[in-house]
Amino acid sequence: MIRTAAIDAGNDSLKAIFGDIKAKPLIIPNVVSKLDERKTVDDTNDPLDELHVKITSSALKTSGTYAVGNLAAKRTDNDHIRSNAFKSENDQTIILILTALALDAAKNNLNDKIINVKYILSTGLPVDEAKIEGQRKAFREKLINATHEVVFQKTPKYGGRMVKIEFEEVFVNVEGYAAMINMTMDDQFKPVNLDMMKKTILINDMGGNTTDKAVIKNGKIDNDYSNGSLLGVGNYLDDIIEDVNREFRTKAFKSRRELVECITNEDEKEQYHIWSTGNAQSIKEIVESHFKILAKEQYDEIERTWNRVGRLHAVYNVGGTAILIQDFLKKENEARNKYEMHFLDSDESICSIVKAYYKLLILQAKKKGLKIEEEIPTA
Repeated sequence: MIRTAAIDAGNDSLKAIFGDIKAKPLIIPNVVSKLDERKTVDDTNDPLDELHVKITSSALKTSGTYAVGNLAAKRTDNDHIRSNAFKSENDQTIILILTALALDAAKNNLNDKIINVKYILSTGLPVDEAKIEGQRKAFREKLINATHEVVFQKTPKYGGRMVKIEFEEVFVNVEGYAAMINMTMDDQFKPVNLDMMKKTILINDMGGNTTDKAVIKNGKIDNDYSNGSLLGVGNYLDDIIEDVNREFRTKAFKSRRELVECITNEDEKEQYHIWSTGNAQSIKEIVESHFKILAKEQYDEIERTWNRVGRLHAVYNVGGTAILIQDFLKKENEARNKYEMHFLDSDESICSIVKAYYKLLILQAKKKGLKIEEEIPTA
């Protein structure tokens, strides 16, 4: 049976669901670093924390050996996707997608040294990128017509295993519209929140490098008013890191991911704190000063879209950035227009797009008559 995979290759992190809409999403920070060789002491660590892979694919401009995700985030020479880069044309997007698929295949084929696997993949591109004629088709063909080989290097549990990946089908969706799908279809693929389908709403999907503003009218995306911008949290995280380094005379964070983990730490003693010369130092004031500026810029964009459309009923803020600046955006709205503004809970906001991709995969696969693991419940 062909394996199903939905992947949201966000600029901050990749989110993936395999085989079942109810499966716990796989999350890999979107950080990559070239790493040919590495020495290890303990080979019993979580493989997710030590993804070291050699990738050979004709979909890549340059094949190579990389640290991916948490392992790359600990290195000073890591790369994030640039804010002005097209996701569909960037090697890092392909590296993350293939690594996630290889990890899923290895987990499900523990006794095989060479694993041949075929996937039906559902993924997506930002609104502005998807609007470019031929861009979605070119991205699909880059994946489906290529050969892909991932060999785990010094990765605990999977070191030395080779995964050969083929795609039976690739569906390339539009990111902003996908959030609407997730909010109007539950995990049993039944319609919910039908009143949203009768309104004109704005889905404001805030990411690491970009923001997608999808205007939905009567359940359909409005091509004229929907757009994207290069406003994301990534540059603000970089500025926070610089300010922290300057004020405390220490290199506290090697990557944006480490900073985000500090900001969102559930332990109040660790949240917003760095350890400098053995003492806890709060960086909350620095973080909030930058997030207030980002929230104002996000609100300015919402206001411009609202004024252009004219008959918007509400705005729904989704994505990881929405969680980070939620309080500041609410204060901005209260002080200005008092729009009807909604936020999803943390997990749903972060995973709303990938869940939508999986739901769209099931619907599209059924329409095309493809045989897959999960069928739409009939009861």
